[in-house]
Amino acid sequence: MKQINLKTIIRKVLGFVNFSTMIKMTLWWLWLRRNRVFFIFEGREYTYREVYLQSQRYAHFFLSIRKKLVDRGTLSKDKRLSFGVYMDNNPEFLFASFGAGLSNSILFAINSGFRGDTLARVMDQAGIAFLIINDITLTEV
Repeated sequence: MKQINLKTIIRKVLGFVNFSTMIKMTLWWLWLRRNRVFFIFEGREYTYREVYLQSQRYAHFFLSIRKKLVDRGTLSKDKRLSFGVYMDNNPEFLFASFGAGLSNSILFAINSGFRGDTLARVMDQAGIAFLIINDITLTEV
């Protein structure tokens, strides 16, 4: 008897092919509930609509960077953009994660405790094109 795993069932029944498709479908669903609060961070409420729009903003940014790298010849047309996120959990981290899914990019979440040579080695091994940081991690590096 042929054994079918859960991942295969989900793909066949729900049509999820990859992470990017799943994020797009999730954000589409979130858009339908756009005026409801999605999460609260440090007392500020973020609606589904805000999360969707900010994620789209990141996706457009990632796609523009990818296009520039392809045009310069530093990234082949068949490769996905890889980038790192070097920050603690905050709304920007979530927006970048969803934006990566929307743009079919590869996001490397890098431990914000890494410094100096260790951070450089991690970035080199991951082969990332750029690193996203926030004000807090910028002052700590």
